[in-house]
Amino acid sequence: MLAGHIYRQLGGVAPWRFVGYYGGALGNHSLAILEAEPALILDPTTNIIALGDFNALTGGKPISKLRSLAWRDELKTYHDRIRSALANGKTRPEDLLYWFPGVEAYARNSAALNWKTTPAAEALRQDFAQNQ
Repeated sequence: MLAGHIYRQLGGVAPWRFVGYYGGALGNHSLAILEAEPALILDPTTNIIALGDFNALTGGKPISKLRSLAWRDELKTYHDRIRSALANGKTRPEDLLYWFPGVEAYARNSAALNWKTTPAAEALRQDFAQNQ
């Protein structure tokens, strides 16, 4: 979330997406996606940066272009598991716990455990709001 605020303060305009997983290859884990060109998947816990977008991540596509900046020795096993899951396309839609369409939505809803939003549910809510 801090990265999203800093990005905007520096004049960035591309949208952020925040996703959380529970179960599967990632376990209980959160990632940020900067929907720029090219799109970036950012993992502040393991310091992994990858070229990839929301569809690649949630669709279980292998993410071949990824880098690890650094990691703490005590997180090496965890880091390796997350890196392997991304590189080998082990993410699954059924493990998606939440998706927030921006920094404000993430800040507003994550603390309240309001994790009932997915991309399709958000699109449906927007369609209903436009047709009212």
